[in-house]
Amino acid sequence: MIAEPTLQQAIDAYLTGRNADGSALRAALEQAQEASRRQQSVRGVQTSLLFTDIVDSSRAFVRYGDRYGRQIVAIHDDIVGAQVEHLGGDRVKHTGDGMLASFSACAAAVESAVQIQSRVAAHNRDYPLLPLRLRIGINVGEVIAEEHDIFGFSVALASRICDAAGPECIFTTGIVEARLREGRAAFRFADQGRLRVKGFDQPVPVFEVRWRA
Repeated sequence: MIAEPTLQQAIDAYLTGRNADGSALRAALEQAQEASRRQQSVRGVQTSLLFTDIVDSSRAFVRYGDRYGRQIVAIHDDIVGAQVEHLGGDRVKHTGDGMLASFSACAAAVESAVQIQSRVAAHNRDYPLLPLRLRIGINVGEVIAEEHDIFGFSVALASRICDAAGPECIFTTGIVEARLREGRAAFRFADQGRLRVKGFDQPVPVFEVRWRA
């Protein structure tokens, strides 16, 4: 029996013209999609993912120049970096106008997000001429680690959840809310329904963390 080509082999064959009609690649993609569905249904939770994004960061650069814009980013980095480290998280990478961090515990990721937004609010009260507004997205799941970076379905979904959040908001996926509810963690969630998220076929259950006292 001839073994089915792996996805990488099928991609290589398609790119080099050895399978120009793409039949092998289409078959491999179907297999990969089915394997992904099975994996998502059985795999355990390993990493909690937190994305931050500075709202209207480009506007600050355009309106007041690079020095002002970089100062806003620096304020973000100081606040977010300190709170991530305080809750035992790891700063995975800077995204230009935000940050990706990972945590071993789901509650630590949400608590970090709450503390970040609280510190940002305090900064804005103290320094109204250097305002910072953040949106935060949190998801939990398995990741692929490569060269000091992480990738995968769970990371992409965390990023999309962050994009869907409004200014000063913390959005989480339904699995985050469910795990913290089961663990009786003292967070307040508001159901935002099932949102259509770019790049995902099915609507995603989303909850907002009510972080203000």
